[in-house]
Amino acid sequence: MGVSDRRGLIEQIKSELIRTATDHPELLEMDDKNNIEGILGDLLGASTEISVKSLRDRMSAMLVEHKAMRQDFQSRLAQRWGDALDLLYAVYVCCLELGEDFQRRAWEDTAADGDSVFHVLLGLHGQACRVPCEIHAMLSAGFASGALARWRSLHEFAVIAMVIGEYGRRDGSMDLADRFLARGEILNLSDARNYQQAAARIGYQPLTSDELEALESRVQALIDHFGKDLAFGNCAWAASLFPERNPRNIRFKDLEKLCSLDHLRPYYGWTNHGVHADAKGAWLNVTEFRGSAVMTAGPSNAGLADPGHSAAISLQQVTVAFVLHGRLSRDISDLGALQAIQVLVNDAGDQFLAAHRKLEAEEAAISLAIKGGRAVKVRPENLLDPRP
Repeated sequence: MGVSDRRGLIEQIKSELIRTATDHPELLEMDDKNNIEGILGDLLGASTEISVKSLRDRMSAMLVEHKAMRQDFQSRLAQRWGDALDLLYAVYVCCLELGEDFQRRAWEDTAADGDSVFHVLLGLHGQACRVPCEIHAMLSAGFASGALARWRSLHEFAVIAMVIGEYGRRDGSMDLADRFLARGEILNLSDARNYQQAAARIGYQPLTSDELEALESRVQALIDHFGKDLAFGNCAWAASLFPERNPRNIRFKDLEKLCSLDHLRPYYGWTNHGVHADAKGAWLNVTEFRGSAVMTAGPSNAGLADPGHSAAISLQQVTVAFVLHGRLSRDISDLGALQAIQVLVNDAGDQFLAAHRKLEAEEAAISLAIKGGRAVKVRPENLLDPRP
């Protein structure tokens, strides 16, 4: 809806106000609160009807216009970032295919049936393969912030996979994967209780008492086996790795340090501000653009390098943990495949960095020209505009 459209809508609403006041002059002297509220309620309904009709009348044209704008924007973005995005997708396909092949071979080994380490790493690898697809889709559409938020999850998968893969078969922590799975049962019960409290309000069928009791019995049996500390803290399952610590005080950052990924803590903390509704998230959503502060309210062609390269790295880390620690025995051919993926990850990083630097150089040249007072022709693909 353009400015002229909004003005037309406002004029319609003003006309409705005038008509109502004309038809009900007694409102000017009325003291009856209920009558006033009734008339105002009717007026609000009439103005809402006008607004809805105006929006519906203009919606088709607006959608067509924005679809064309979005397609043009994404076409320009692909010209700049396409090679890097293709390499990210290639890393995803290679990791997916290697994981599928490894899973098939593991299933042929009957020992995998009761191997908790294998099953945990398999589940984490499946999730880790899905997330880069989401990241690729968001980057292709110009949503770097959303892609970075999804990398946050991918980093968590990598940390957990590396910890369980590295320590899950060692003496003193052989039950690590089982404890991790047990923690999942506790979370399931917590979700069930939340659902039970809200079921009537959201119009869903509540759980039966038998269903809830079955979940509670299952969790109680696990707590009796592993200890009550498992019910407190998302990382309490890793208690055997921190014998000097209270299991309830173990944090994710402790796991990061254990697998030597704590150097990514600043990036992880940075992404938290975009995920949660804290005050710093609003600051990070403002970009300095050619001397002005721009609040990002849509896609942008900038900022794709960090989430793109980070996604490739984290997916590779989960894949390495799965392939190297998913089974007791190792296949030498897997090592060659992992090294090939490393090459693609490095290539992707180089391409993302090259595109980022090219954009920075072009923007620097444009800013310099603007400061110098010279007229410049700004190509659309150089605009860090929040609009498509």
